[in-house]
Amino acid sequence: MNIDLNQSDLITLRDVLQQHVSDLGREINATDSLRYKKGLQDTGRQLERILGAVTSAMAPDAATPRDWEARDSVPDIDKGRL
Repeated sequence: MNIDLNQSDLITLRDVLQQHVSDLGREINATDSLRYKKGLQDTGRQLERILGAVTSAMAPDAATPRDWEARDSVPDIDKGRL
């Protein structure tokens, strides 16, 4: 599914999600019920995943450095030593 949003809508959605993730974190810390806490944590992870997608959609060029060289994508590791 695709949703088309303009930049202003993306900013609003990002801000609302950030605030909700923050509020959810406080609620998770304040609850004593393990079952309820697990449900809140699952929701928090889902919201963070959505927030990441929204943030990436706002600046697709910022997701990957443009000035990397091909050799930078391969770690320099001596054979036999990690």
